[in-house]
Amino acid sequence: MKNKHFALIFVILVVVLGFLFVTQIGPKKTQDPFKGYTDKEYPLSFAFNTGLDTYAFFADKYLELARKNEPNLLRMLILIEEGENQELVKDIKNGVAREGPRGITIFVVNNKEKLTVINWLKQSPISNFGGIIGETTEMAIGGNPALSYKSDGLYTNETVVTVLGDYIYVFNVTFNSVEDNIYKDFQTLLVTVSF
Repeated sequence: MKNKHFALIFVILVVVLGFLFVTQIGPKKTQDPFKGYTDKEYPLSFAFNTGLDTYAFFADKYLELARKNEPNLLRMLILIEEGENQELVKDIKNGVAREGPRGITIFVVNNKEKLTVINWLKQSPISNFGGIIGETTEMAIGGNPALSYKSDGLYTNETVVTVLGDYIYVFNVTFNSVEDNIYKDFQTLLVTVSF
């Protein structure tokens, strides 16, 4: 009889410990830390980090305003770290004048004039090419040749530009240091781009 009680207690203990392991102690299911974006109108796909420093994502929210500087602008996608976005919204509501937050911006520009990357950079005010630091670097994005450069402004900018068919694609990040999460996330985003 003692052996049956001991066996029953042992089985209950194993079940309870197994339950605790699976629900509390064991490996946790994690959510995929990346969210994808696909544009059906203009061929473009990429993924961006949605982990600890989640981003507020805006598609074409400021497109009309940006067209005052670049009339051929077709699409404007913005990623801002959520904390910085919340501070910006609060300051705007309270009438506080301030600079914009650091962010990742992706532009799709109509290239009806069939400009090369370098010709577009020299003529477009949104390229910030006049403030270039150092030299341009040749690279590839989504398997397509591109130019990368850094420029100076309120923040340091890194911009990658490519021409594909009738479109110019511009990928830009504003940051303080290459150690910033937003800069690292920009580098990861670039690797995920496809056209």
